[in-house]
Amino acid sequence: MLADPWVVITILAIVAVAAYGWWKWFKIFNSADGERYSRAVTQGPLVPLSPEDIEADAKRRSDRTAN
Repeated sequence: MLADPWVVITILAIVAVAAYGWWKWFKIFNSADGERYSRAVTQGPLVPLSPEDIEADAKRRSDRTAN
């Protein structure tokens, strides 16, 4: 005896949507833009340092070389 047709249709629809999602995911992240996006997410945004931060870094660097 076969399963209820709506159950089969629902399962097939879920599998189709999941396959489409995986296909889109790999298509997006295997492109040059996807690689750049994933790298930006991993590394975080580029934020220029303020003059105070630059000064603090220079002081730490000079303290490290003085020891």
